[in-house]
Amino acid sequence: MRKTGFIALSALLLIIAESSAAEMSGASFLKEEPGARALALGSAATALADDINSLAVNPGGLNFFVSPEGSALYTKGMLDSYYSYIAYVLPCGKSGTFGASFLLYNGGSADITGSSGTSTVNAETDMVLSLAYGINITDTLGCGAAVKFITSSLAQDYHALAAAADIGLLYRPFDGKCSFGLALQNIGTKLVYISQGDALPFTVRGGASFKVRENSTESWLVAGDLVYLDNCLRYDLGVEAVLFKILSLRAGYKFNNNPDVFTFGAGFEIFQARIDYAYCPTGELDYTQRLSIGFKFDAPSAYSTAVEYCKKGLKEKALDILKGIPKTNSEYFLARALMKKLN
Repeated sequence: MRKTGFIALSALLLIIAESSAAEMSGASFLKEEPGARALALGSAATALADDINSLAVNPGGLNFFVSPEGSALYTKGMLDSYYSYIAYVLPCGKSGTFGASFLLYNGGSADITGSSGTSTVNAETDMVLSLAYGINITDTLGCGAAVKFITSSLAQDYHALAAAADIGLLYRPFDGKCSFGLALQNIGTKLVYISQGDALPFTVRGGASFKVRENSTESWLVAGDLVYLDNCLRYDLGVEAVLFKILSLRAGYKFNNNPDVFTFGAGFEIFQARIDYAYCPTGELDYTQRLSIGFKFDAPSAYSTAVEYCKKGLKEKALDILKGIPKTNSEYFLARALMKKLN
């Protein structure tokens, strides 16, 4: 039954992709993936199931979160443009996981000369409120959707509204060493300022991530995405090294990105907080810098994580985690008792 549901949902995603208009889009503020970690990895974020900022890329990974998380982001763009982004994820056991985010884009100032002289206005101001929900089809397959409400203004005089939706799937085997994601973004109405409308940047993206090495002192991850946007296929690739579970070093490359760009960044995680930084050149004379701060409102142990998966109804996922708790762990006997109960 679950397999049938997965096939039907995948077919629906492809039908929507085929039926979407193949026109060039506007709303460029929706084309970038929020999150410093994603940018540092060359925007290869479709299959990342452990990053709250991937909420804006693939809501299919929402129900893999086991504790509430929050994130705040600031991005310095070209000239005096910038955007900020906040997000929050709330797991609710068998009821699934809920998420919300808010994005504010400011295109900087512009001088406009008219009959009454020259005045300085905001060139562009955009806001996006997103509400998301995710649940698991099986212990290893999650699905999710997000609804977006978009407002945009140009030169403070022309205003537009739009609504859109994202749909996503994320497959994560029990060992957690690899993930595969598929997502459709910005399925929605046009932004109509006066009489002409700009299509939203409908995006089809698929990706995979692999932990090629992991031990007590280091972890290496490789991620790759295929992204179809504005009649163009882009290839994103990223590599991440985590040292002593504290320091992360990242690099990425966006192929066929017009122009191709190299990205890099770093992250620092201590206790329940994480700070990420990314740098991405956007041309010969300009660049994008991105700084994000994340916080986990709980830091569950392996045993607590298994308990949370039990609450979600993901019995096999919980058992897989419990089996990996060593005898030297203080929660080993609790884990054995819970395994016996689940079996």
